[in-house]
Amino acid sequence: MDLPAIQRQMRADYGPHAIEELYRSPVGRRLSWGPLCGPQMAPVLKKALFGTERAAGFATSGHALLSLLDAGSSGLGAVLSALGSSPDLLRLAARESLRQAG
Repeated sequence: MDLPAIQRQMRADYGPHAIEELYRSPVGRRLSWGPLCGPQMAPVLKKALFGTERAAGFATSGHALLSLLDAGSSGLGAVLSALGSSPDLLRLAARESLRQAG
C-alpha cells in the first residue's frame, strides 16, 4: 500500500487539509489515529506523558518536558542532535528554568 499516494489523492480530492480537518472534527475525534495521519508519538514518549492509565497531570509544561527527556527516546535524541542540542543540555536548561520560576 502506497500511503503517500493515498494522502496525495485525498488532498487532491478533498483539499490540502482534508486529513487534518477530519481528525479535528467531532467525528474524527472518536477515530483511531491511523497511518494516513503521519508519524505517531513513540510509545515510550506517550507513556512518559500520559502514564499507563490516565494523564499524569504535570504541574507545568517544564515538568512534562523533563518527563519526555527522561524517557530516553532515541528518536527525540536524534532530533535534538540534528538541532545542535541533546537531551542532557535541554534537561539542564529546563531544570534551571523551573528552579528560577520557583
